[in-house]
Amino acid sequence: MVPKFSVVLIMIALSVVGIACLPRLNVQYTPSESGRTITVSYSFADASAEIVEAEATSRIEGTLSSIQGVSSVNSLSSNGSGRVSVEFRKGKDMDAARFEVASAIRNLYPFLPTGVTYPLIRRSSSGNNRNEGTAISYTIKGDMPSREIERFAREHILTPISTLRDVDAVSLSGATPFHWVIVFDAMKAASADIDAGDIASAFSDIYRNEVVGTAVTPEGGMVVRLSGDTTMDFGSIPIKNAEGRVVRLGDIASWRFEEAQPNSYYRVNGLNTINLSISVAENSNLLSAVSAVKEEMSGIAAGFPESVSVDISYDSSEYIRDELRRIYFRTGLCILILLLFVFIVSRSWRYMLIITATLAVNILTAVMIYAFAGVQIHIYTFAGITVSLGMVIDTSIVMADHYGYWRDRRVFPSIFAATATTVGALLLVLLLPESERANLNDFIRVIVINLALSLAVAYYFIPSLMVYIPVHTVPTAR
Repeated sequence: MVPKFSVVLIMIALSVVGIACLPRLNVQYTPSESGRTITVSYSFADASAEIVEAEATSRIEGTLSSIQGVSSVNSLSSNGSGRVSVEFRKGKDMDAARFEVASAIRNLYPFLPTGVTYPLIRRSSSGNNRNEGTAISYTIKGDMPSREIERFAREHILTPISTLRDVDAVSLSGATPFHWVIVFDAMKAASADIDAGDIASAFSDIYRNEVVGTAVTPEGGMVVRLSGDTTMDFGSIPIKNAEGRVVRLGDIASWRFEEAQPNSYYRVNGLNTINLSISVAENSNLLSAVSAVKEEMSGIAAGFPESVSVDISYDSSEYIRDELRRIYFRTGLCILILLLFVFIVSRSWRYMLIITATLAVNILTAVMIYAFAGVQIHIYTFAGITVSLGMVIDTSIVMADHYGYWRDRRVFPSIFAATATTVGALLLVLLLPESERANLNDFIRVIVINLALSLAVAYYFIPSLMVYIPVHTVPTAR
């Protein structure tokens, strides 16, 4: 038999480890279950749906469909953006699948058109998860064009924020894009026997991926708009061979780099603004992740020039913190009421101390297991913990009463049988369809963990503790 002092010391050590594991808990508001779908989304500014489909979506779709374990691929192309969703077969390691998708995108991206943003890769969730989507967003304001604010944010904010642990994606929006505008002189083009078809053909050969629109000017000329910041010498582009002389773009056109026509304007106190949106990884602790982002942003903002400022426009963690505070209060109140009942019945401070100590050891040791087993802490988990507290205290009371009088553990088989029937009944939930049990998995897990620990605590810790805190109780049936 293990010495009594060693048992007490081990239980205290496990409780201390449990306290140290508190920051490691994956705290959410609602549960999430990793789905089997990975979505790749991207933007292609000012490009039509046809161009997005031909130049980006089809290429990405073809690349991802070749990954091993893919069961289906579907895509959506629209004006200025696209999305490809890849579903994997059961049994596929989704962490490995995401790595394969990321590697495929990294290899493909250099061959995509210049205007395509680097694709955002996301894993879907089958549960209702508040980690999905934007966790926190900022409004960046400045007395400069929105494009300059965006460039400033990319240079000073995106890299340090995106490298934070648990940050899944960082995106900027709201800046008005710039593009090249090439204006053709109708009279010069006509004198060289060049028409709109020749011009369009020349640009299709060189800038097929960057052409975002064409228009006819009132003077009969033609305007071609190109995306991107390319600095190529447009004047050297050959348009047509006219009577042995090559007519180049510089002979019949002029060009300029200008701000595109904005879809909307957004200012705060007369300052241009852009939005910075940050999402966190699916299975991360949203509260600690958002806190880390705030701390990092605060440090970055301290070095901003006076003309640039940043403010929080949305913070999902605030709602979750408020809800969790209410849950903490209710759980704490439940524990207090249960312990009050114990004291009213026993009328013994020593007895009360034993039950409180066993409950504390049980909960803190369970926290350690939650952290290492990856159990999510959310509203259903707290419900499971609250439900199990009554059963944990019951186990402790029965063992304390029996050992306090008889000084043996013969009641333990009865306690074990009662606990086993409860656990067996709860495990029937696992027979439910996958979609139905998604929200109950962690609920069942915490109850099973707590009840299993209550048996170990009752068998080892209570008899050892009662050596140092002796309590005499009335006899129980043997």
